[in-house]
Amino acid sequence: MDIKIIDNQKTKMADELSYLINISQKIKFAVAFAKISGLLRIRNSLLNLFKNNGEAIFLLGLDFHTTDPDTLWELFSYSENGYNSKTYCLSGNFEGTATYHPKLYIFEKENSLATYIVGSSNLTIGGLERNVEINIGISESVFDEQFSDVIGIFNQLKVSKHRIIPNREYIEKYAEIYTELAKGKRVKETKAFRELKSIEKNLPRPGINQSDLYGWMRLVYDYLPDGNFSTTRIYDFKNEFKQRYPNNMNVEAKIRQQLQFLHKFGFIEKIDRNLWKKCA
Repeated sequence: MDIKIIDNQKTKMADELSYLINISQKIKFAVAFAKISGLLRIRNSLLNLFKNNGEAIFLLGLDFHTTDPDTLWELFSYSENGYNSKTYCLSGNFEGTATYHPKLYIFEKENSLATYIVGSSNLTIGGLERNVEINIGISESVFDEQFSDVIGIFNQLKVSKHRIIPNREYIEKYAEIYTELAKGKRVKETKAFRELKSIEKNLPRPGINQSDLYGWMRLVYDYLPDGNFSTTRIYDFKNEFKQRYPNNMNVEAKIRQQLQFLHKFGFIEKIDRNLWKKCA
């Protein structure tokens, strides 16, 4: 495991992201806020990724409408141009729920190595270059247990409540409201806001498929029998799991955790206490 500190003093976050994008095959970003100024700073690297048949997933927050419409249009253009790019947004926080505030950047390379960065930088020019930020970059194998847990967290963020897949109509209405908010206007009771919420109700929601399963979750899933099974039945495979992750001293607890994740993501149904059924 290699660890690197990125603080915008000695190393600019923008330079680190650009470098990692250029050597990666898959990237996954989950950030609270994004600005076009930050996105354009890494745009050339993103286009290089796509031209090399790379994949990108962006999870953006729209809390308080800090993410600007230009960012949404730029990301929307990638998928419109046929690139393997997906953008999922967490709709604006007008309901007083917990604020969406992660900063997680994940990079997977063709040699089964990965780097993930966790810290304070949003995808803005301030977060990537100007602000005093602290980010930790960790590089390890995609088969390591820690990376498995990071992907599990990302998947949970991906299917969060209020997560939507924006379309052209949604971005147009979002841009209208963003402009009004920038003028200091209250928009919650406006017709435009009601229209935005109406559009949201009909937007598709992201899901998790088998290709999203890594590490522990993939391991447990691959051992699931068809039909009904008990948690105890999966405990029978703990020696096999221990061979894969010899440093884990609490395998049964890890199995229970992964079963809960698989249930949340729709891969298994809960029949009764400690009784499950694998979905078709």
